[in-house]
Amino acid sequence: MCAPACNGSTDMPRYYFHIRTHQGELIRDEIGVLLPDVEAAREEAHRAAASFSADYKLGGRNYSESYFEVVSEDGREIIASPAFVKRIAAI
Repeated sequence: MCAPACNGSTDMPRYYFHIRTHQGELIRDEIGVLLPDVEAAREEAHRAAASFSADYKLGGRNYSESYFEVVSEDGREIIASPAFVKRIAAI
């Protein structure tokens, strides 16, 4: 038996985690992530921001002014705040 995700059918919405750089460039997430709800998208953004910050600090790049713009598949903005990533990066 095939799980819903393998045949393209799913009840979970897709959320896209775009990155807005300090220069205003938008790096679009073209794939997205299937998550059960908005709260799960917020939690994923929290985890991803911490990981993103750590990865780029190790790489010698400064993305401290960059942030995620999390958008639902229907185009609704869930999170778009530079302060969100700054707060997470401080953890």
